[in-house]
Amino acid sequence: MIAENTDNIVIVAKEQVVPIFLSRDQLVERLDLLKMRINEFERELTYIDSSLNKIEPERYLTIDMIINTVLKVMCHYFDVTKEEVLSKKRHRKIVRARHFFIYFVRLKSKMTLSEIGTVVGRDHTSCTHAINEINSQLTNKFDDAYREDYSTLKRMYDDNLFENNLPTHLTNN
Repeated sequence: MIAENTDNIVIVAKEQVVPIFLSRDQLVERLDLLKMRINEFERELTYIDSSLNKIEPERYLTIDMIINTVLKVMCHYFDVTKEEVLSKKRHRKIVRARHFFIYFVRLKSKMTLSEIGTVVGRDHTSCTHAINEINSQLTNKFDDAYREDYSTLKRMYDDNLFENNLPTHLTNN
């Protein structure tokens, strides 16, 4: 409730009278200034929001989110468990899943080979071998299996990424 005085505005709140030593015109002027600033901030936020929508979604993802998404996709596609991918086992399908895991994590996160090696319990040379193996198989003219796997895994990763990991302002488009 606002009670007017001849010279000043008095605000009554919770049965307390708080005088404001500004004239009504001064208060209106300050209120208009605040409204103008709020409008400027809203325009700036709209600009920032539209700019964020132009940036690739992966720039918003944490390394943990990328690792978990890639691991989830590899486990589902190759029908192996998380523990198997991260284990020392050398069964063909586990090694293939692990190699693709290393390849995709490197591709999507830009982590160093040593960092990826720490995740999978290997050293950087094992990661280099895995990436070289995938690259070699992807360029093999006589075997389409790796290229088909890569295409499917990339699509699964992108689908999984958009379903589960993107910030809400990127999923509303």
